[in-house]
Amino acid sequence: MIEHSHLKKYEMSATMNGSDIYFMKILNPKYYIPYHWHDGIEILYNLTGIHQIILKNKTIELHENDLFLINSRTLHATKSSKNNSIILIELPYSFLKKYIPDIDSITYDINPHSQNTKIQTKLSQLKKLIFDMDVIMDIKPDSSNLRLNSLTFELLFQLQHNFKVTTPKRCTNTQQKNAQRLSLILDYVYEHYTEPISIAGISSYVHLQPQYFCRFFKENMGKTFLDFLNEVRLYYAYQDIINTSIPITEIIAKNGFSTYATFRKLFISKFSCTPSTLRKTHPDLKMEFLVTE
Repeated sequence: MIEHSHLKKYEMSATMNGSDIYFMKILNPKYYIPYHWHDGIEILYNLTGIHQIILKNKTIELHENDLFLINSRTLHATKSSKNNSIILIELPYSFLKKYIPDIDSITYDINPHSQNTKIQTKLSQLKKLIFDMDVIMDIKPDSSNLRLNSLTFELLFQLQHNFKVTTPKRCTNTQQKNAQRLSLILDYVYEHYTEPISIAGISSYVHLQPQYFCRFFKENMGKTFLDFLNEVRLYYAYQDIINTSIPITEIIAKNGFSTYATFRKLFISKFSCTPSTLRKTHPDLKMEFLVTE
């Protein structure tokens, strides 16, 4: 699955109680990350600009000072159509399970656009906490890891106390099997997108007939398998264009595209510019990265 390590980052330390807690501040990104999910939860605090969270059935648009949470194993894509700055926090499943044993029956509901005064007050408290984490990361005072640990647990407490929704999971065997199958498909694509992938091959890999596979994927992802595969390849090609000096012709082959014409057409359709124009005009991506200990 997609990780944020492909982006330029600044790393400060190691782990917290055996689990990696990621805290990132991304400045001036303009990107698209195709559908993926995380085993843990992801918190996004949009500082400036516009950031879109694309879920299966809706799109959440984050504006300045908006906060949003993506629950465990929630399929989503992210897009920044305008330059923005955002703070991203990832709490892994192992950390959540250790301190919240019933995490499998819990989701968190954060509505960034709620007009409810009480909810807005709770959101303000959460934003203040994240801002304090950002300040510590920026100035790095003595005992900063100790303070970050404290703030991380306070963050978890606020989520539990103010935003928890208990949702006992009663997945049928069919639902569990479908989720496992979809996970296999996505993992396979992210591991093999540089190689030729055919409908026949991926269908055989998950033990489905090609026609049923296509229908299954479209019903669960809201798009065709080929469209998704191209999005993943375009995503990695985009990162290579802005972060490396590799010739574009090599990037095309490196990321699984067979012809320049196909790549260029898909690229322009997705990003509204040519690959060469992107390389000339895209600003450097800056990121601060912290794993608390």
